[in-house]
Amino acid sequence: MQVYEEMVRDALSELADEDFQRQVWTSLTPSGQSSLEECWERLFDDSGLGAALDGPTEVFGEHPDQCLRELDAALRLVPATASADDVIASDEMGLVRGLAKSTLGHLPD
Repeated sequence: MQVYEEMVRDALSELADEDFQRQVWTSLTPSGQSSLEECWERLFDDSGLGAALDGPTEVFGEHPDQCLRELDAALRLVPATASADDVIASDEMGLVRGLAKSTLGHLPD
């Protein structure tokens, strides 16, 4: 299955950037039209990454793929039904931001 790498990188960048989250997820800007759920969906579903990670071959390499699986597990712990402000401020989202930033650094150029 094809993975849209640019979409993966964009979603990881959004998950790693607290300032962007505060601006866009809390709709402090007129064009603010994203959320944790939309970003997560873009990262794993829309990009084709989730299906590819479930497949028999590596996507980005053993270590980056493991980082992406850990990020998916961490995202499942975020209190997604809370308000955007509470989600962004949560310890779980802090872990997600750290994992997303680290994962970006491990992706091949």
